[in-house]
Amino acid sequence: MTPDAMIRALLKFVAVVVAAGAVGAGVGIGLAALTGGEDDPSPAPQAASSAPGTATSSTPTTSTTPTRETAPAKPALVPRVQVLSAVLLEASTASGRDRRRARVSIRVRVTNRGAETLDLEDPQLLAGDDRVSADPRAADGAGTLLKPLASDASATGKLRFETTGAVTERLTTEGSARLGIAGRSVAVKLEIREI
Repeated sequence: MTPDAMIRALLKFVAVVVAAGAVGAGVGIGLAALTGGEDDPSPAPQAASSAPGTATSSTPTTSTTPTRETAPAKPALVPRVQVLSAVLLEASTASGRDRRRARVSIRVRVTNRGAETLDLEDPQLLAGDDRVSADPRAADGAGTLLKPLASDASATGKLRFETTGAVTERLTTEGSARLGIAGRSVAVKLEIREI
C-alpha cells in the first residue's frame, strides 16, 4: 500500500469515527430533551474548602430520606339534601287562627359527600325574604341533623319550624318553601293540614 493510499484510508477512518461521535452526541442530546434532563438526579459534587494539611473527600453525599406518596385529596363535594316529607299544620284554635300560627315539620336526610366534617349550621325555613330558624324545643326530633356530620356519613331527622302572620299566609298560599341546611337551599313542597 502506498503512503497516499494509507493516508486516504486513515482519513476515511477518522471521518467515520467523527461522524459516529456526532451521531452519538445528537442521540444523547435528543434523549436528554425527551426525558427532561440528566439521567443521574443526584446533586453535582461541590468543591470542598479545607485548611492546609487536611484531607478532603471528593465523593458527593446524597440524601437517603424516603419520599412518601400521598393520596390525592378527595374533591370538595356538595352535600346531598333529600326532603323526605314536609307538612304545614295550620292552627285549629280561634286565637291561633287570629295570629295565623302554623307548624312546619320537614323530615330530611343529609349526606356528607366531602372529605371534611360538615357543620350543619342553623337550619332555616325560607319563605320569600323571611327566614325562620328551627324550633330549638324540637331538637330531639332533629336527631343528628343539628350535630357535625363526618365524611361519608348521613343523618336523618325531623326539623320543626313555628310560623305566624304573613309568613304562614305566604306558605299556605304558595304551598312551598325552601329549606336552608348544610350550605344548600332546597325546594320543599308542603302538604297543608289543619291541626
